[in-house]
Amino acid sequence: MELKNRVALVTGSGRGIGRAVAITLARQGATVIVNSLTPASAEKTTFDIKSLGFDAVSLPKDVTIRDNAFSLVRDVVEKFGTIDILVNNVGTASRLLVEEMPVEVWDRFINVNLTTPFNMAKAVLPYMIQKRYGKIVFIGSIAVPRISGNSSADYTAGKNGTRGLCKHLAYEVAQYGINVNMVNPGITITDLAKSNLSEQEIKNLDNEFPLGPSMPEDIADAVLFLVSDRSRKVTGHAIEVEGGALIMYSSGYRKDMERRTQRSRVALAKLNKQA
Repeated sequence: MELKNRVALVTGSGRGIGRAVAITLARQGATVIVNSLTPASAEKTTFDIKSLGFDAVSLPKDVTIRDNAFSLVRDVVEKFGTIDILVNNVGTASRLLVEEMPVEVWDRFINVNLTTPFNMAKAVLPYMIQKRYGKIVFIGSIAVPRISGNSSADYTAGKNGTRGLCKHLAYEVAQYGINVNMVNPGITITDLAKSNLSEQEIKNLDNEFPLGPSMPEDIADAVLFLVSDRSRKVTGHAIEVEGGALIMYSSGYRKDMERRTQRSRVALAKLNKQA
């Protein structure tokens, strides 16, 4: 087991990519702290890991609130005495066009996609620096090398900001033996993706990319490499797991903008209804 005796905290691990990461790390011997906004989803992932015969603890908390991010890390260290691995997985988007986006919505999602990963990384650093060991992985998006195909400017900007944070932080903490890297998923068949795509769109994905869409486990395997000792000389890098999407060239701009505009109008209507 590559991660035996390691303590790993995975944020947003109640479902989707985060859940797959938590299960994959547990299978390799890590004690996994399952964090989710929703207690029920955190407990479900934890239950499933334990059912497989591995070790996990559920610590649900909204880490987009700064105090919660720091208190979660303190809880982990208090319980286990250390923290070896942090996987920053929390992220979401407004799906609004810039022209229709209220400024407070921008602030909210930049906090989720950029400030929250910063807070989590800052919270674990004192413990990793003290032991001169640590692995930090940010879950990004192929919105970093281009723009998001299904989300909005707040998401693209937040993930690009996190890419800059990853590189800069990697440089600062290399002296302490801490590796900082990023995984950028492309289209990944999660429950969230299924809710944003029609059944026919999901069926068509196999034909739209050279290797087809990813599953959450494909992203988890890349994370496993970056938190294992196999990546001991890898830092400041981003691994794109996107089925070959980045080697394609774009087409259908007008049609794509029609799709984005319609999606923005639907999101704006929901936002106004909630106000």
